[in-house]
Amino acid sequence: MELPESSLNHENSSNEVCLLKKSIYGLKQSGHEWNEKLDQILTSIGLERSRMDPCVYFSKDIILGVYVDDLLVTTSSVEAYVKFKSSIQREVDIKDLGEVSDLLSVRIKRNKESNLELDQTHYIEEILKEYGMEHAKEASTPLDPGMFTEGPEGKEACRAPYQQAIGNLLWLAGMTRPDIAYAVSYLSKFNSSPLQQHWNAVKHLLRYLKKTKDLKLVFSKTGKKLAAFADADWGSDKEDRKSYSGYIFVLGGAAISWCSRKQKCVALSTAEAEYYAMCEAAKEALWFTSFMEEIGVGDFKESPLKIYIDNQGAMFLAENEVVSERSKHIDIRHFFIRDLIKDGNLSFVYVPTEENPADLFTKNLKAPALQQNYTKLGLFILVRDFLRDRRISLSFGERKLERNCARGCPQGSCCGPILWNILVNTVFQEELPEGARLVLYADEQFLTIEAASRAKAEKCVGTSLQILSIWALSSMSPKLKPSALSLGT
Repeated sequence: MELPESSLNHENSSNEVCLLKKSIYGLKQSGHEWNEKLDQILTSIGLERSRMDPCVYFSKDIILGVYVDDLLVTTSSVEAYVKFKSSIQREVDIKDLGEVSDLLSVRIKRNKESNLELDQTHYIEEILKEYGMEHAKEASTPLDPGMFTEGPEGKEACRAPYQQAIGNLLWLAGMTRPDIAYAVSYLSKFNSSPLQQHWNAVKHLLRYLKKTKDLKLVFSKTGKKLAAFADADWGSDKEDRKSYSGYIFVLGGAAISWCSRKQKCVALSTAEAEYYAMCEAAKEALWFTSFMEEIGVGDFKESPLKIYIDNQGAMFLAENEVVSERSKHIDIRHFFIRDLIKDGNLSFVYVPTEENPADLFTKNLKAPALQQNYTKLGLFILVRDFLRDRRISLSFGERKLERNCARGCPQGSCCGPILWNILVNTVFQEELPEGARLVLYADEQFLTIEAASRAKAEKCVGTSLQILSIWALSSMSPKLKPSALSLGT
């Protein structure tokens, strides 16, 4: 910014400054001034600012999210939206971008079943391209169990943009990909002085993202209440022997809040580590309950709210006011959950470890356990997205449409097993349109959908195929390889 020429025409001009009548872009306080202005506008038209989240405004018919000068508006009716739009237009110039489809690198889509799908496929593709990993070999887990070696290999200093890559991954992990939350949290502790082996671990994570780039959070009307899970892995950090805590909240069939974080103090037992994780989950539960009640969303949870954990010793410590040699050293701030239980706000329920998806946030799981857990969080690859790059044949009448596999898969290595697994799922039997059938030619690796009309054939791909995880599809190896398989009529 430069002073106007008219102010530089006298002797003392070098000692003078300009007094701005209002804030402009680029100044340190510009963001704060704009937020104050926007708050005045929104409150003047009848919206109330949330005490639990200052970036959310609400009224009886509107819930509004703010990101700088972008507003995400949800209303109970079209009339309420039109009224809000006309009210704010009288104060500032706005641009209506229509129904939201892309927000902060998150693609938002509603399908015909009114399910809400959130993904960052395009963002992942940009990351892979930025770090030269778009053609890398795919990986089945976020971290390689043998990634850090004890010898000199990989001990040299890292010259790659490590911090920048971690920043990209943190954004992804916090938005739509809870399955990489532990991996990113673990790798971020090396930000100050990364080594080459740490960069290799980041590249392994990018390879995993390449394989699972189509994973998306799928929200639907399940009729189930809010479910919360908490877990801890005792002494998992080999350097300082601190434990990792993790929690996850699921509503509408998918994850809405999650966390993977190293504990700040050393736990002396598994029960103590789990107890600390329960406290972190309890704090999030209190905030989320207050937020939902404030904006007028009721009947979303059971009373008391249940948090599922897999350690009965930690449950006993929380539910009973006892002092023992193994617990008397625990900081008093962790015991507030006893009051929450006594007041009927929270309760803790035991669940076996294999049924606790929060295990995903505390350690590096092997592929089968990883797949089992993240599908419980509402993370899926829709079959229609996965098949879009593969050779598909649609037959209706005497006409046939074919689409070649863009990946150039060798016979039997990719498309054949996956399509086989799609067909062996009997969910198709009741949902195929009348007069349609699916045929798999394993030797030629393509799926034929035969139907009397083009509309019925397309319905098999667009709506009849159920939401399935890519891991569930690829984990079964077809032992039988008939020349053709048919389902339906």
